Amino acid sequence: MNSKYSRTELGFFLYHQSLASFKWIIHGFSLRYDPRTGQELSLGFNEYQPREVVENNRKKFLQGISNALATDGVIETSEGDICTTERGGCLVTLQQIHSDCVYSFPSDFPKKFPVAGDGLITNQTGLLLSVQTADCLPVLMVDPEKRVVGAVHAGWRGILKGIVEKTVAKMQTQFSSKPAQCLAVVGPAIRCCCYEVGDEVVKAFHAKFDYASALFQSQSTGRNTLDLALACQYQLLCSGLPADHIFADPPCTSCHTDQFFSHRAEGGKTGRMMTVIGLRSNRPGLDK
Repeated sequence: MNSKYSRTELGFFLYHQSLASFKWIIHGFSLRYDPRTGQELSLGFNEYQPREVVENNRKKFLQGISNALATDGVIETSEGDICTTERGGCLVTLQQIHSDCVYSFPSDFPKKFPVAGDGLITNQTGLLLSVQTADCLPVLMVDPEKRVVGAVHAGWRGILKGIVEKTVAKMQTQFSSKPAQCLAVVGPAIRCCCYEVGDEVVKAFHAKFDYASALFQSQSTGRNTLDLALACQYQLLCSGLPADHIFADPPCTSCHTDQFFSHRAEGGKTGRMMTVIGLRSNRPGLDK
């Protein structure tokens, strides 16, 4: 495990030390198992676990961080809805479609759901922005100056469409964020060691990015592997984030199915992790 990632006291989700230093932020990357019970904690509504089990898993995960948001419990609704907690906090989810669609909450949200897209940003307290993954990149972004946070789901299609750059650009236009002051963390995802892709992906990246040659490694099988985390890092650098503000060396989900769900390693039949970030409700002592 990368030393920048730490387990919480209860042990069923991770946080990143670069973000933990901001006391006004709450964030977390869920893990596959609850270490207290050994039960799997899939947080996505798919066929892997029954909906009622996933709802209970989400409650466990959210209860582990809800105290910092001054909220309790969660009322689940369909994917892409806003799940309102009993004290008024919100878990904001999306119907993820491997797109470049980024929403600013709440101004961009329509009255009707579900909302399809792969990126969320906000400057409001009491919210948890979330994305779900099982190999794709979960990317968290923070503007410490304007107190803006973002969450992005980025697979190879989203990276190819520039969703990371577009999220930074939306933070600029919506909240006047300055990229040079922002930070970004890439959470657990499949790494170059395990992510074989076809020639069509290689050609598409070479047609789009002048740095594409750095993203692929040739294998003895004749195929290529793609370094999605490095591609994300390049997009962040191109967006103006300083290199020392980018943390893009996550553990590989495919190598560590004892800790993470992996769509690739498990033949498409697996659960989903959830990555969340939010601004804590205003409290004394959280100004740093």
